[in-house]
Amino acid sequence: MVGPLAGAINEATGLDGEVALLITDDPEMARLNQTFSGQPNATDVLAFTNDGLAGPGDIAISMDRVKIQADLYGHGIEREFGYLLTHGLLHLAGLDHDNDQNKKEMRRLEEHILASVGLAAVG
Repeated sequence: MVGPLAGAINEATGLDGEVALLITDDPEMARLNQTFSGQPNATDVLAFTNDGLAGPGDIAISMDRVKIQADLYGHGIEREFGYLLTHGLLHLAGLDHDNDQNKKEMRRLEEHILASVGLAAVG
C-alpha cells in the first residue's frame, strides 16, 4: 500500500525522495507530540520536514489511533492507515489545513489520492 500511495502523491504534488516512517503506539506518539509540538497528548500522525536534507521528511503514525479511528469512522484499518499516511505526506509536500480553504483543498486531494489506489471512502 505504501508504494502506490507514494506514487500517487508524487504524481499529485511532485513530492519525491526518501521518507522514514515510524509506526508506533499512543504513548510514543504522546512523547513525540510533547517533544516536537508542545502538546501533551497522543495524536494520529506527525510529519517532520527535513529542511535542507536529501529527503522530504519523516512521518510517525500511531497504530492505536488507526484502530480506534477506523472503528469510529466505520471503515477498515487499511483505509485509515492510508489516509493518515497520505495526510502526513501531503504535509511534507507543503500542504496544510490552517484555514477553511486549505483544509477543503487538502481533503479533496487526500480523497482523490486514496481513491486512485482503491481506498475510496465508502458512503
